Amino acid sequence: MMAWVSYGKINRNFILYILTFTFYMFISLYYSNGGIGSILTFGLSILSLELLKNVNLNLCIKKYFRVFTAVMVVLLFISSFQYSGNQGFDYEGLVNPNTIALLANYCFCIYICLSHLRVNKIIVLILGIITLFTAINCEARGAIIAFISFVLMISIPRKFLKPKLLISTSVIIVAVGTLVPFIYLNLYEQNLQLQLIMNKPLFTGRQRIWIEAFNLFGENGWNWVLGIGSKVKVWDSATNLHNLYATIIVDFGFIGYLFYFGYIFKLIVKICPNIVHNDEAKKNFFMYIALSLVQGFTETTTLNATMFVLANLGLAEAYRLIYIYKIREIK
Repeated sequence: MMAWVSYGKINRNFILYILTFTFYMFISLYYSNGGIGSILTFGLSILSLELLKNVNLNLCIKKYFRVFTAVMVVLLFISSFQYSGNQGFDYEGLVNPNTIALLANYCFCIYICLSHLRVNKIIVLILGIITLFTAINCEARGAIIAFISFVLMISIPRKFLKPKLLISTSVIIVAVGTLVPFIYLNLYEQNLQLQLIMNKPLFTGRQRIWIEAFNLFGENGWNWVLGIGSKVKVWDSATNLHNLYATIIVDFGFIGYLFYFGYIFKLIVKICPNIVHNDEAKKNFFMYIALSLVQGFTETTTLNATMFVLANLGLAEAYRLIYIYKIREIK
């Protein structure tokens, strides 16, 4: 009987990496006003990615999971009507609407990634429209941008899927994501008043969070190198920075930033040269790029303990599929 789950081993290089990264995080913690929880958050996020790329669900489970994601898209769409209308930010007692939109995105993208199991194109179209309107109902602009990014990416013709172009684009996305707070604040200082995507102002409060966070770095250059810690308070309370890249720099500085994305790009560099040969791996890879890196412009999903599996699933599965493809090529 086929096992429900098969898995590989964690290699020594990863163990050395995670131990070195953890050692650095303790140094940063000693220097800054950080908490031990931040070390666990980063460590477990990376560990979940390493474990996921060694997990292989059998076909039966994937079929049931595909049905589950389709049902979830519909349920989340129904739930999104609680946020539609002119309620502004008043959603007390409800789940954050950005979370609803993000979960709908993940469910739709996972459904698409499992489309090799034979799906009806009309169902895919309906689920796509429902997912988009879920984000619109929730007024989640970041989720809308991530959704559109995913759809556009998976539509790229194979002849354009060049390894160097894919890697360069990934670097650019990370670079832009890192600069987003600075660009946003520059626009705020210019007093630029725009309403982009829906009838929602460009500046919704993130500018205050980022201004205060960056002011805390002060003139001490070591703060940028080692970070100022996860316990840093903005508006007199611990606040979500709403940007993956800023969160890493604030918590562990640019050294921590390089540690984190160094590991991510190690996997990306191995995936990109063979992605043109595996459509399933391509979809999973672009799911990670859109929902973790692009979504990271406005959210910190990848570092949310409740979202580790979803946030890292695309990159892990793309790596696993490419690894299997290369093994078969050798044989």
